[in-house]
Amino acid sequence: ASISPVASTSAILGVSRAGNRIVAVGDHGVILLSDDGVTFRQAKQVPVSSGLTSVSFVDERNGWAAGHWGVVLHTADGGDTWTLQRVDTSVDRPIFSIHFWNTNDGVAVGLWSLILRTKDAGKTWVPIKPVSPPELQKTEINLFSIFGTAPNDLFVAGERGYVLRSFDGGETWNYANVGVKASLWAGAQNHLGDIFVGGLRGAFLHSTDKGRT
Repeated sequence: ASISPVASTSAILGVSRAGNRIVAVGDHGVILLSDDGVTFRQAKQVPVSSGLTSVSFVDERNGWAAGHWGVVLHTADGGDTWTLQRVDTSVDRPIFSIHFWNTNDGVAVGLWSLILRTKDAGKTWVPIKPVSPPELQKTEINLFSIFGTAPNDLFVAGERGYVLRSFDGGETWNYANVGVKASLWAGAQNHLGDIFVGGLRGAFLHSTDKGRT
């Protein structure tokens, strides 16, 4: 990404905390950093200019960002400099959401039921195929937001009212239909284990049994 005086006006698509620092990612590979929550500066080194959609930090130094062309970036200095870990220029199959829960384990999700799992801090990524319900066997859905309290519970808010669930650290996944047709763009899990998802058509749903109902 080019250093630009107007970087702070770029469309921002993902944000995370790195200790007390705010790290935000967006269009054209722009990554913005703030240590006071008011003023932002551009990261010193970002090796891509493609759009970045998501960012995840596990501590004040180690973080990962992801986006178009299946890009995954890693930083070990709180977001000042980034290195490229993954890219696939054969097809623009973007990653929409990435989530790490320690310095080794993470999952990324995206276009056409894309699920990638890493156990070595993002050096290698293994694709995982979820078990599809009968009505989805010939159709892939877009996966928009991964969340949860891994490694115990992981969930993904997806297209057409589907939520993916994993209870083994992202090794296997199954679909749950929440009962609405709306695409679900975001999700969260609280300290009690309840999950919440929301999306198009004003859809907002709550589950107290890990997505079974």
